[in-house]
Amino acid sequence: MKANNRWLSIVAVLIVTLMLTGCLGGGGKANLQDQTVPQFLEEVTDAVASLQATRIADLIYFPITISGTGEPLAVLGSNNMGAMVNESAERIELKIERDDFLEMTGGLLQIAKDGNAKLLVKITDPAGGKMNITVNEDMATVENSVLLIEGEVSEETAEALFRNLMTTVKDFMLEILEEEMQDIADFTDDEWNEMLDSMWANFLAEEGWTEEFDLTQDLAPFKLKKVNKKWKFDLDVDFDQIDPV
Repeated sequence: MKANNRWLSIVAVLIVTLMLTGCLGGGGKANLQDQTVPQFLEEVTDAVASLQATRIADLIYFPITISGTGEPLAVLGSNNMGAMVNESAERIELKIERDDFLEMTGGLLQIAKDGNAKLLVKITDPAGGKMNITVNEDMATVENSVLLIEGEVSEETAEALFRNLMTTVKDFMLEILEEEMQDIADFTDDEWNEMLDSMWANFLAEEGWTEEFDLTQDLAPFKLKKVNKKWKFDLDVDFDQIDPV
């Protein structure tokens, strides 16, 4: 059986959201110095490399609020990544709390650790240029930055990560969009596993598997929020404010 394109779009949006999530919490001591943005970006690298869900959660300003006008599938799963298709529809709002994040990522990261996966993530200057960091009291914007990713993971661990991620996303989305995702909700365990088998086999047939990988990607401007003298990623998304692609 095949998942419909709308559902896959929902998965893509949530995965991107999860991949971009991060920030440092903690502190509160009277003598704690304000963290600089470059220091925060170094903490991002250390936290991700640890593969510890709590350390990565400490990089996030919670709750993450995802909102927009339109039918939930139109907002979360449209081809233009959230442009409104029904302006008369009721505005929706989804909040992801810290515990939600830990529940969604804890098992995934434990699989990675048990499989001796390695992940290096850096947000840094572009080649021949510099990041533009604008600070206004307790808010900051980072522009002209580059994401560098280097990793190592076995094929066996990669498949386990894929299955865990897809199932976690499915269960999460079914909680809020059960009616719109009825085709997926009706899957038996065997049918779901059969679909994952097919998706993974198709991926290997098209891409193959290389244990070591790297990626360089220009980043869109992103915002940070300072809490207790520590910076955190501000990941709130209002799809009504996103221009159609």
